[in-house]
Amino acid sequence: MLAPSRATASRDALGVAAAIVYVFLWASAFVPSRILARGAPPLTVLSLRFLFAGGLLLVGARAARIAIPRDALSWIQIFLLGLGGNAIYLGFNYEALRRMSAGMGSIIASTNPLIMAIVARFTLREPLTPRKVIGLLLGFGGVLIAMHARTGTQEARPQDVLLSFAGVSAFVASNILYKRMRLRPHPVVLNGGQLFCAGVALVPAALLLEGFPRIDWTPPLVVSLLYLVVVLSRSARP
Repeated sequence: MLAPSRATASRDALGVAAAIVYVFLWASAFVPSRILARGAPPLTVLSLRFLFAGGLLLVGARAARIAIPRDALSWIQIFLLGLGGNAIYLGFNYEALRRMSAGMGSIIASTNPLIMAIVARFTLREPLTPRKVIGLLLGFGGVLIAMHARTGTQEARPQDVLLSFAGVSAFVASNILYKRMRLRPHPVVLNGGQLFCAGVALVPAALLLEGFPRIDWTPPLVVSLLYLVVVLSRSARP
């Protein structure tokens, strides 16, 4: 049996390793996302991604006999999580990625934890320690330098940058709601439920803005969608 200090160190190392893997998976989403956004109607393909991924997770949860909520309040909360953290966040970003570079999209998305740390100070009463303040200053400084160099170029138009930031704001609001939830379903059910609800929410928006979908299923498009469904939506989604 490991001594308490060694056991704690092992857990910390495992947590760091898991965080690094998650960051790499998260960052890897922007290239296939841009392929989808440029090669197909973005809201339509995003809705398909969410419906497939969420449906697979919910079917898996049912097969594994994981408890699925039956009360209306739980599903309202799950729907709101999916609306802000998936439908609006990625819907706005997919629309922006039709013209904005994947690199610029990842830079804007990286402001999520920075904005979250500031908002949590006022909404969740989480302390803003000196270490966090230094991290925020360094993080925002890096983002501003990168954005100043790219904004106004073909990589990033101001309106696309604002649209992407609006998506990040919706994601932050979703995280605040999640942290305020007292009773949370099993993670598989929660993830699958909000993905499926996000897909349902995007269907009318896609039909209204993009019409009946006409998608040319090229190999890059199919591979990108499969990667996002299997790897990102089912395993790397927070």
